[in-house]
Amino acid sequence: MVILAVDDEKDFLEAFASVLTTRGHSVLCACDGREALNLLESRKPSDAAISIIISDLLMPNLTGEEFLVEVKKSPIFSSIPFAIMSGNATGDQVQKLWNLGVDGVICKPFTAADLSKLIEATIKRKEERDMQALLGGLKIR
Repeated sequence: MVILAVDDEKDFLEAFASVLTTRGHSVLCACDGREALNLLESRKPSDAAISIIISDLLMPNLTGEEFLVEVKKSPIFSSIPFAIMSGNATGDQVQKLWNLGVDGVICKPFTAADLSKLIEATIKRKEERDMQALLGGLKIR
């Protein structure tokens, strides 16, 4: 699985990537939403598909929320499951993220087991949303 990890705290990002790598994932790293968006846009069709994006919420240049909006409005990237991590998101902020189409949210600090559960749940939630959208207009008898 290829994971795009985005966080402006370099030490955290390195530790985060290390945990994911030891669990068998390939990890691409970006230090803010702008860099992550540029990374997505520069990928070639022959590159392995990104399985999930996990982004911090509060970052310079382009916040996690702004990055989420850019990804979700892109016909190329909107199908990538997207999770937000934050150490200080309020209930209202989390609700806004759900309304914007985020597929998963996790609060820092978290364990490696929590991270595995987030990845699994986020991908599943995205698949369920896609299926609902696909079947939305169909009548099943």
